[in-house]
Amino acid sequence: MKSFPTIFRHALGLLALATAALAAAPAQLSDDTAEDLGKVKAQADAQNWDAAGGIIDTRLAKVDAESYDAAVLLQIGAQLRLQKGAPGESVKPLARSLELADKHGYFEPVARTQMAYLLAQLEFQDAMAAKDPEAGAARTADAIRLMDRWSAEVPKAQFDGVFFHASLLYTAGSGAKPKPDEAILKKALVQVDNALLLVVRPPENLYQLKVACLQQLGRSAEAAETLEQLVELKPTESAHWTQLVGAYVGAAATAKDAKEATMYNVRAILAIERAQKQGFMTTSKDRFNLIGIHFNIQQFDRAITLLSEGLKQGTIENERKNWELLAYSYQQIGRDAEALKTLEEAAKIFPQAAQLEYQIALLQQTMDRPAEAIIHLRRCIEKGGGDTPHSVYLFLSYLALEQKAFEEARTAAANAMKYPEGMKEGERLKKAAEDMLAARNLSETSRRNSL
Repeated sequence: MKSFPTIFRHALGLLALATAALAAAPAQLSDDTAEDLGKVKAQADAQNWDAAGGIIDTRLAKVDAESYDAAVLLQIGAQLRLQKGAPGESVKPLARSLELADKHGYFEPVARTQMAYLLAQLEFQDAMAAKDPEAGAARTADAIRLMDRWSAEVPKAQFDGVFFHASLLYTAGSGAKPKPDEAILKKALVQVDNALLLVVRPPENLYQLKVACLQQLGRSAEAAETLEQLVELKPTESAHWTQLVGAYVGAAATAKDAKEATMYNVRAILAIERAQKQGFMTTSKDRFNLIGIHFNIQQFDRAITLLSEGLKQGTIENERKNWELLAYSYQQIGRDAEALKTLEEAAKIFPQAAQLEYQIALLQQTMDRPAEAIIHLRRCIEKGGGDTPHSVYLFLSYLALEQKAFEEARTAAANAMKYPEGMKEGERLKKAAEDMLAARNLSETSRRNSL
């Protein structure tokens, strides 16, 4: 949308057009009003805006409020306030002039149409400046009503007007409470598409407006199509690439089936790789997002390559969760030994991370290494017990029972019972350990007696 200084320069031209159309109107000014307008012109030529406005106001007080003279005086008064740089003061006189013109047939239709266009712009400026959201929404609604009229009346669609109309509708639709108004947003999208047909090379902000409409409507796939046009138009703009990837990810999230979701995820991957060739989306977060998308479509081999290289080269943040993800990726493709090596390396980098010891123990058990698993469970307990200490104690108790370390199994079970989540299973394991101890003691007693 144009900046308001530009709008005002355009607005003065519209008012000049309206003023020129007065001569063709069926009504005529009174001699007194015509004489005073001559005085207004002299003051305006000297840029004495207040003096010119004073003459208008004095004359308005003397004429019939419904007269042609009033309509002209109000219209020129609005023009003077624009010239003065007080657009907010132009709204009421311009609105009243248009009201009189519509009611009595004053001015030519083309002049009234252009006055409606200018008034819509002024109403919207006031809406944006309003401190009360409800008042702002009401002014925006007034501006939309005026632009609906303009669209219906203008003989030939004009790009600036159609674009402005679309912007108004988007503002109203996206700002609606408690949620965006889809009906208004769809109307905005119609105007955007109309605007796209009016210029050979549409401006970047028109594409952005279309993207915004589509995203508000949850139509991510269509937003991505428009963003593809934007990155082709301006591949050096990093924000376009970020939006494009986000649109493809959004389309994947709302896809109707797995095949379609995979297609959009692959496009997101390609978009990131294209952006990186342009020098964008190279942050650690961006690289991790790329890995995440590979992970989502179960391309674990590629995720492993990117993640391991990133951790080694420092392009992926050296965080525990990233090492855990790398290990998990190895497990997903059956490479348990490499998963174990990854976790052990992580444990050296993060020596106080008890949870890593627990994960190593779980993997050791999967690989049928219970003795090694017990060692890491003990280390986990020494470091604080990890995220769920009761699980660690229960696991240790279970493995200790298997290894016939009944005293350790009983102690671990008793410790698990200190947590509400471990009470029931801990009690069962503790009883099992005590039964095993009792049976072993009885066996030893019997053996000694037999000797």
